[in-house]
Amino acid sequence: MVKGIGIFFVVLGHMQDISTGTRIWISSFHMPLFMFMSGYMINITKLSISSWFDTFSKYWDRMLKMWFIAFIVFSLYQIVQMPTFRHICGMIYSPWYHLWYVPTLFGYIVITKFLFKKNKRIVAYSILIALYVIWTIVKAKLAPVSIPRWCDFTQMPYFALGLFFRKIIAFLII
Repeated sequence: MVKGIGIFFVVLGHMQDISTGTRIWISSFHMPLFMFMSGYMINITKLSISSWFDTFSKYWDRMLKMWFIAFIVFSLYQIVQMPTFRHICGMIYSPWYHLWYVPTLFGYIVITKFLFKKNKRIVAYSILIALYVIWTIVKAKLAPVSIPRWCDFTQMPYFALGLFFRKIIAFLII
């Protein structure tokens, strides 16, 4: 239900005829909400014990396959508009603007699987937050350098909070 409300706000935020203030207000919370809910919905225990193949297969079926189709369609459209080698390489390096979410989320899931399988929870959470801090510093230092959208850690704290609160709520219920 929360994701449905978030989707409503995403659609509303992308409408052309809404005010700038409304768009800024929606942008202030809709992606953090999605990342929080995405983290909240992940069962860390199941994720950490599943094989890498099973993890990839699960997320291929759930989100990566459709993302890949959208990526191909938008990329072909862009290639028709500007068929240069540099533009094609740029699309691979940094997919079309609105296609950042799925590969970013999948990257967070892969990092989570790796960290929580190899480390204690407090260490894994600390590394997730450290990635965000390091990313923020590096991004500030490399401001003029183009960094691909799909390897963006700016949403990591919300994802980590979702993971954390799922565990807290499960602990409180039990």
